[in-house]
Amino acid sequence: MADYEEKAIYTNDLFRTHAVTWKRYIDDIFCIWNGPLNTLEAFFLFLKTSWPGLDFTMTYSLEQVNFLDTLVLKTDGGKLVTDLCTKPTARNSLLHYQSFHPTRMKDSIPKCQFKRVNRIVSKQDLLPQCLEEMRSKFVERGYPPHVLDTSGLDDSSHSKTSAKDLIPSVHNYHPLT
Repeated sequence: MADYEEKAIYTNDLFRTHAVTWKRYIDDIFCIWNGPLNTLEAFFLFLKTSWPGLDFTMTYSLEQVNFLDTLVLKTDGGKLVTDLCTKPTARNSLLHYQSFHPTRMKDSIPKCQFKRVNRIVSKQDLLPQCLEEMRSKFVERGYPPHVLDTSGLDDSSHSKTSAKDLIPSVHNYHPLT
């Protein structure tokens, strides 16, 4: 996919003119397109026909779009906010606490999931409800309250790292690295 991006996508005039953001995780792509709908449709047709063996599907909206487990919404002011996205077919498949996995591993799962919710949900007024929904999923899977209470359910007090605090490091892939 990286080879295809380098050779076909990044050199495409429509892409260079209208793509504001292009983020890919394996085979899922999130793109912000700043151009008329017909240019997006033309670019999508280019994607579908430019590389045999690759099949693209596209979902677009002016208000919201799902990307992986994240719902990206555009506010009235044009700002992007994020929330958790749960597909209609999703079910509670968290590891059951009575499984024969090591206790330390089972105890770490809620903490990781609560941190994930904190990272994804950008609207602070929605965060407590999302954390409580996650907590309910763990209770349903047999997690004892003492594990959930010490797992960072109230991690909202920790400040999130802002983009300006991060230093991006982008490298070309090489098999020896």
